[in-house]
Order: sequence, then structure tokens, then C-alpha cells
Amino acid sequence: MSRGVRASWKTLLVRAGAAAGALAVGAAGTAALGAPATAAPPSSLDGATQVMDCAHELVKEPADIILFCADANGGFTDITWYLWTDQLAVGTANKYWNDCDPTCYQGTFHKEPVWIALHDVAATDDGPAFRTLTSVDDSGPHDVPLPGFPVTGPIDFP
Repeated sequence: MSRGVRASWKTLLVRAGAAAGALAVGAAGTAALGAPATAAPPSSLDGATQVMDCAHELVKEPADIILFCADANGGFTDITWYLWTDQLAVGTANKYWNDCDPTCYQGTFHKEPVWIALHDVAATDDGPAFRTLTSVDDSGPHDVPLPGFPVTGPIDFP
């Protein structure tokens, strides 16, 4: 992971907007980065909130998240979760996308390491689910809606 991405994890937490989660990540996240933690890390993977996948099933701590369910031309893979609470989940992943140049069929897939945070919880018929994923790469934070929820504007991806 590049130095810029490693240094941007605090930006990710601020963008996620969960003050309580940010305090917990401060302890767990710095330990995950190899920096000394100022307090004992909380039990970091105890949250009940889940992610809706492309089949509209709720899953906890997925190894992959596909953003574009129709063709899987973008998403996150090889996810390692460091924190999973009822309001916030934080991990690292490889972001991947198809540049669709000259067409999606002939496009090239790219990937880069990123920090990710899941936040913005909504009630579903099957329980609470995260609605938004924020990724942080060298260019800064990017918010994208997760599968199963309406898209209300342009998607900042890749």
C-alpha cells in the first residue's frame, strides 16, 4: 500500500462521519498500521450490521464487494476487516475496475490498494445494512452506494 493511502486512514474515518466508531478505530486502526495504540483495542469485529450483496442477501465481513452487479466491472476484493461495529466497518482491499476502453468487453481491468469504510446504516427487512462505502486512495476519499440501495447521484468510482 502506498504511503499516501496509509496516511489517509484518518481522512477515511472523518469522511465516514461516525464519531463513536472513529474513537474505536483510533485504537484498533493505529495498531493495525503498526503504530502504538493509546488504549486497548475494542473487540473489533462484533457488530451486527451487514452488507447487502448482489443477490440481495445480507453478509457480514465479505471478502469481496461487487459494486456493479449487472457486469461486475467494479468493486473491491481481498478485503481484510480491522473493525466491524453496528455503525462502522473499516478494512483494506484491492479496488478493481474495468476501464471499458474501447468497450467494456475489450476493456482492461485495473486494481489498486485502498482503505475502505462502510457506514450510513439503514433498516432492511432482514436487519440493519450499510448503505455507503468510502474508499481512500492516493487521490483522496470516494463515496459509492452499496448494492441494494437506490443510487441518487453520480458514482465517484474509480
